[in-house]
Amino acid sequence: MIDAIARGSIRKTQYQTEHSRGFLLDGEDSNSLVRFEVLPGITVLFYTFHSDRCETSFRYTERILTIDYCREGRVEWQRKTSAFSYLGEQHLQISTQSDCSGTFGFPTRHFHGVTVCMQPETAEASLQSAQEWFPVNPQQIYRKFAAYGEDLVLRGHETLVPIMNQMSCLGTEASFALLRLKTLELLMALQELKSFPQNTTRQYYPRSVVEKIHSVRELLCSDLTAHYTLPELAARFELSETMLKRCFRSVYGNSVHAFLKNYRLEAGAAALQQTGRSISEIAMDVGYENPSKFTAAFRAQFGMTPSQFRRVPAETERLSGTG
Repeated sequence: MIDAIARGSIRKTQYQTEHSRGFLLDGEDSNSLVRFEVLPGITVLFYTFHSDRCETSFRYTERILTIDYCREGRVEWQRKTSAFSYLGEQHLQISTQSDCSGTFGFPTRHFHGVTVCMQPETAEASLQSAQEWFPVNPQQIYRKFAAYGEDLVLRGHETLVPIMNQMSCLGTEASFALLRLKTLELLMALQELKSFPQNTTRQYYPRSVVEKIHSVRELLCSDLTAHYTLPELAARFELSETMLKRCFRSVYGNSVHAFLKNYRLEAGAAALQQTGRSISEIAMDVGYENPSKFTAAFRAQFGMTPSQFRRVPAETERLSGTG
């Protein structure tokens, strides 16, 4: 059943061990999925993506509870209604939806995530012998979240996020025993969860708005020497400033200002390593009016000055060379 969760995107099986199977997915060679059967009826999936999107046509034939966790990057869900929603870092989605087909996008081309899948009837049978010392009822957990009626999104939850962070580091056969314990701890935490914070439902954005936000990003990145105010961008793309700010943060995980600052500094870092241009020229190329402001921002971002950063590859090459 759960083997097919990424149907339509699995390129080939990479390996198989006693408890796990590794798959290469379509797109970049680093796109991968590792599946662990923790117990019959309980599966943990580790995802890595460095591409734009993933297609899946999978639908569960049995009742299912899924807990999706974003450790790094962002994931975009495209619904059949052409609406889009997003899961950011340290966000969980808890869902009882059986239809998982659709397009999953990765706006930053970077995503590391963990999904726990529980089929309640099979999981209950697996845990039946442990009821005296581990009183978790998978069907009760399922009913709790099925009654919620929608995908539940928890942002930075104080109990669940630490567990999921620890699980996200356990995607190897050697750590399987600890992964099983952490999965059981997660189920216990879900069963004991009594209430949900406010603003736990998904925010959806229509395709027309998301396409405009993509165009905003393209404009910002096409000429780093240009400077735009939020009112100018909102007017140019026929968006309210509130919608521009809210949707841009949902898609890319940062405010417009913070996104552009990071992009400029990353572009500056690449130019320092790949070209012989002066620091002053690079500063101007990425939108800084003088090298001192570029140096101050660069040091805050990377922990060293542009001059120091430029010397790092050369020093590494000398140390690893023969003479």
